[in-house]
Amino acid sequence: MRRGEPVSAHVRLLLLMLVLLHQGCSALSGPRQHSEVRSPETVKAASLPLPPGRVHRLEFDDPADGVRRKPMGITALPAGQGTVADGAASTARASDLAAKAVTNSKLRQVLGSRYTVISVTVTDPSTTHLSGCCTGMMPKHHLLFYSYTNDVAVDVEMKGEDVITIVQRDRSYLPPEGEEEMQQAIDLARKDSRIPGGLPQLDGHAILMQPGDGVLWNEPGYGHRVFWVTFSEGLTGNPEYWAVVDLSAQTVLKVEKEDAHP
Repeated sequence: MRRGEPVSAHVRLLLLMLVLLHQGCSALSGPRQHSEVRSPETVKAASLPLPPGRVHRLEFDDPADGVRRKPMGITALPAGQGTVADGAASTARASDLAAKAVTNSKLRQVLGSRYTVISVTVTDPSTTHLSGCCTGMMPKHHLLFYSYTNDVAVDVEMKGEDVITIVQRDRSYLPPEGEEEMQQAIDLARKDSRIPGGLPQLDGHAILMQPGDGVLWNEPGYGHRVFWVTFSEGLTGNPEYWAVVDLSAQTVLKVEKEDAHP
């Protein structure tokens, strides 16, 4: 190529490629530099656990007569502060429903002459029915009776004031204690001559018990509605007298004076 002659396009392209190749080699042969990118911490330090709760010392009354200890300041639950089971009907409503239920001739035949109401619960408070032109509310209730005459529990379902179903339970079923019969057992025990003066100064308590069946003979009261009754002073828990009361037979099977605790 002579001086002054124009440079062809091929020559220009060749020169450009040589320049780029030279710059690339220089970059590869030079020292490398790294820049470290630090990300902010995302895990926070855990806080220390709270200190354990303080344990308060429980002090007890310790009378000299040796009765069972009880925490200081603990007294009987004031009247009206007990809890009511969910769905339980009020006392007045329960008595009213029970009185209307026993007017049913079939129920009277199943219960016999002696019985008690164990519980009355609301099973469906929102049942409605059509009566003529108007719609009224007729809740359903479940009543649990116990027949002392036949020694069997009886389930009764009522809709409004009408008895819908009557189901006699298996004789092996033992329903829980009813308030009325617990008081009956206490009153019957107080009348027994083996308890001096009926112990009016002591509180009576009653729980349901189940006499066992033996190999040769059964325990007294087997198959009946039997209660264990104790008489104690307040909440000491130490009975001074105890009795076994058979409500089915309306008799006191046994009375004992409890020995003093050391």
